[in-house]
Amino acid sequence: MTTEINLQKIIDSETLKKAEEILERSGITVEELIAGIFARTARKQELPFEQKKYIRKPLNADELTAEQFMAEIKKGLDDMENGRVYTDEEAYDEIERFIESL
Repeated sequence: MTTEINLQKIIDSETLKKAEEILERSGITVEELIAGIFARTARKQELPFEQKKYIRKPLNADELTAEQFMAEIKKGLDDMENGRVYTDEEAYDEIERFIESL
């Protein structure tokens, strides 16, 4: 079974272009890289890169008790009140740095 992926929907064109240039110099296609990553992941039953400790499963409000939900809301308010927030630009920069680290 194969799955088609439109990389331009999940990777910005500049990042994709830079990666393709590096892959071309290495003699590897994007398809071969992705197939290799998936094959290694399946074979070793682990991600082919170190997962950062701040990455966690997103919370699902439907799975939280009322107390857990309120605790999460309070954490968010505390973060806002103490300046522990990102602007949208900072958030996108952080996401881009993470993707580049892969």
